Amino acid sequence: MKRSSIRSPTQSNRTSLKRGIWTANCPNSLIQIGSTIVLKVSGGQFIAAFARSIHITMGYGDDSALRLVLTVNQVRCLPDRGIFRLTENKPLSSDTLGRFQSRQISRHALDELESAVQRTSFENPASHEAALTDYATRVGQHRKDRRALHIRLSQLSRGSQFEHHIRIAMNTFDPLLKRFEGQIFRMWNNDLIVTVKGASLGQMDEYAIRLQFLFSGDPNIATSEEGDFQLCHWYEMESDYPAFRKLAETFESQAAKERERIEQTQSSGTVNSLDNSAAAVEPLTPILLERFEKALGTADLSPMVQQQMICAIPKGGEPQAVMEEYFVSIAALQKKFLPGVNCLSDKWLFQRICQRLDYRMLTALPELVQKATVPLSININVATLLSPEFLKFDERYQRLTELPLILELQSIDLFGDMGAYIFARDFVHERGYRLALDGLDQMTFPLIDRRKLKLDFQKIQWNPEILSDIRANKREEFIAAVNKTGATRVILCRCDDQRAIEFGKSVGISLFQGRHLDQMLRKKAA
Repeated sequence: MKRSSIRSPTQSNRTSLKRGIWTANCPNSLIQIGSTIVLKVSGGQFIAAFARSIHITMGYGDDSALRLVLTVNQVRCLPDRGIFRLTENKPLSSDTLGRFQSRQISRHALDELESAVQRTSFENPASHEAALTDYATRVGQHRKDRRALHIRLSQLSRGSQFEHHIRIAMNTFDPLLKRFEGQIFRMWNNDLIVTVKGASLGQMDEYAIRLQFLFSGDPNIATSEEGDFQLCHWYEMESDYPAFRKLAETFESQAAKERERIEQTQSSGTVNSLDNSAAAVEPLTPILLERFEKALGTADLSPMVQQQMICAIPKGGEPQAVMEEYFVSIAALQKKFLPGVNCLSDKWLFQRICQRLDYRMLTALPELVQKATVPLSININVATLLSPEFLKFDERYQRLTELPLILELQSIDLFGDMGAYIFARDFVHERGYRLALDGLDQMTFPLIDRRKLKLDFQKIQWNPEILSDIRANKREEFIAAVNKTGATRVILCRCDDQRAIEFGKSVGISLFQGRHLDQMLRKKAA
């Protein structure tokens, strides 16, 4: 939106915003990120809307002030910024608009802001559902030529419900929504509701087929019997309105219960695992990270250091501890230093936190290792292995014990700089350390060649969806990957119940870690 696009006071220009990144060097800023528009207003608040729902009218009003008219049907607010409602004919000075200019920003910053906008609901976790119920109420008397499509993304495997999957699914319907007065609603469980006026079933079906093809590789679709899995469900408003109204009300009720659950989690302060970050309402930012690092400098982290045994379970036998992992509880760290912040919202900033924790752990570990009876394991970054701090630690560690130390790396860190990993790997192997690759799941584990990467162990994170994701030929592929890696080289972690143990044994895994193992060891010691 350059100044040359502004017409004379007697003219107006109505057009959809083009793709690009726009900002202004003033309190009122307009930024477009992909298909998302973000308007920064005075006071630091942000509102956003999908580009397909926005049209701009520029012209001069009676007071000769340039006005920007936005027609929107979906407005979102970034976390903890308050709610700002767009009003038509909101004055913007010509001087302000004249300073709009295009500029490039980092891909990382772009992804962070777009992800934050896409994750955030209208006013609260239930507002998309409330908007859908409001829509259902309003169209009750105007049902002719209106249709809706319920896309059940929540029925897909967890690996198909990442933010980029949802975003692509929503963008698939952009042409349809622009042409037929359409709206799209994202439900609390990632289901999508698409509503249009005037589109035929054939026209809507074209996009539904595209979506079905897009997710055709999902295990829940690929392994279902013909007709057993229905990703999309149609609603003809003239005949199916009562069912559609009930659907909207059900979603609103479910979202309210989910919001209540999150609020209870926040008030109790209990976070069971790294995945349970729903209670955090603000994303991690560089400014918050800087505050955290300053606070971390002199803080006592000993109450946050936890340990957990990694056990071998022989056939028909009881668990035997073979390794012990020491780690800092991210939940406790978040609660003390970053309350109300989701530390996992930005993977790169979270890596920075992990690197700072590495240094503190290296300082504390020599004292812990003197009491150890089995090899220890710690999480660490590649950059830390190449740092002067690790050289100092290595000198102390080699004098204290002959027990091997397992260094656990995250895949994002390993593949982020392969050259650095290879250099660090050869160095630590020469010094007698062992390497494990952590953070794998049922989809990524078969893709990793342990021997080529010269890893000693691979850790797979258990989740109940493994049982549905690994079926038929997928199961055989998974077992083949375990055999190729080595049954004693694969660790199934986060085992919270007996199902995890039974699954691991059924595919040839013999090393386990998790709360269920902790309970088994306590029972054995009693």
